[in-house]
Amino acid sequence: MSEGPEVRRTADRIAEVLLGRTVERVELRKRTSGPGDDLAPRVVGTRVDEVRTHGKNIVIAFSTGLYLHNHMMMWGKWRTYPRRAYDAGRAKPPPRVQWRRRDAAPDARAARDVDDVRDDSRVRLVLATADHVAVQFNGPILRFATSDPASSGSIERLGPDALAGKLPRRVVEKRLAERGARTLADLLLDQSFVAGIGNKYKSDILFLLGLHPFRRASSLDASERARLLAEIPRMLRFGYENGGRSRPLEDGESARAWDTRHWVFRRGGRPCWHCSAPIRTDRASSARVTFWCPRCQAAPESASLPEPAPLSENAPAPAARARRRSSPAAAAAGRPRRTARTRA
Repeated sequence: MSEGPEVRRTADRIAEVLLGRTVERVELRKRTSGPGDDLAPRVVGTRVDEVRTHGKNIVIAFSTGLYLHNHMMMWGKWRTYPRRAYDAGRAKPPPRVQWRRRDAAPDARAARDVDDVRDDSRVRLVLATADHVAVQFNGPILRFATSDPASSGSIERLGPDALAGKLPRRVVEKRLAERGARTLADLLLDQSFVAGIGNKYKSDILFLLGLHPFRRASSLDASERARLLAEIPRMLRFGYENGGRSRPLEDGESARAWDTRHWVFRRGGRPCWHCSAPIRTDRASSARVTFWCPRCQAAPESASLPEPAPLSENAPAPAARARRRSSPAAAAAGRPRRTARTRA
């Protein structure tokens, strides 16, 4: 899932093996050609000077003034390998995930897993140095350029990066005011408002602040606006530092259990960590599916809201003790306990 914190962690792994090194080999395996493809061979012999992120975008800068812009969308991946293992055929690609309806039969035409990453049909780009290889899979946006992608096009139109530090208050408040007709759920997904927030963090940010996801942005008072602008970078920084988690791990919980990783995201039908009410799943009121607690995130009486979607028909909630707090906002105010960093 390519949200800002996960993209930043991916960029860190790329920088770990490429930064300051000379590129010895480039393989571009895009299914369809596009602008900048002819520049790929010119990367050979150049040094990687910078690997940075802008929201959900990765930009790699090379020493000769060339750039690579990558956006992974929902399905792209990067993996890095020792060069020796890659050349010997011992580098394994990530497993394939096939999405299909529960009642659909397996697709016999689907590509099979391979043991050698060099034979994987999902590979779109290979950047090899003397010691390591960085491989990009299924990159829907993968473009070389002679000018910095951050100064034009889609990246230039992004809002401030939520992981770049404290948000520029005046800039963000102006953008919020301009988008007052949007629901909070849609506002947080608008990358021209603040860059880097995805569906996971959207739902959990609003939960911790006790804000109903389908309130209009214009209905926020000054205190609510201030808390929202403080919580956005705090939540995304926590996700970056804790392997994509949005909720601190409690004593006795398994770090591998999905149900403990998030406050409400993908927890439809399960008990709220604060009040035990079943978490709602709404697929109709926003551009993306939204998870929320109807009790902790009750809407103001004056708010005009869409009809709530029915409760999720997920499997019965596990027998788990609900974690009670004074309020979701109080949980957000406290500094979360950091957990061991894991690979995203």
